[in-house]
Amino acid sequence: MNRGNIDSQKFIDTLEECGFETRNYSGRGMYGKSCIGVETDDIFDLGFQIGSALSGEDTGHIPPCRTDSMGRDTIVYWPDLAWPEGVEDEEED
Repeated sequence: MNRGNIDSQKFIDTLEECGFETRNYSGRGMYGKSCIGVETDDIFDLGFQIGSALSGEDTGHIPPCRTDSMGRDTIVYWPDLAWPEGVEDEEED
């Protein structure tokens, strides 16, 4: 089994296959460094969808996530999964 971290692009692809729009996000204390984030109103559904999509795959370790409040929604972000260079997010279109 791969014990390293999951690849950022693979994680973005998985999130998008689950119907989530990914975005480039810089959270508290990240000093401008960009990582993968998604906005959701149901963090439990997000976790379930990710777990279901990756179950049985040799993906490696998914680093811990953090959350910030966005009014009604929450942004879930993974500071250790850098946003890939050259990849545009939905927010930039």
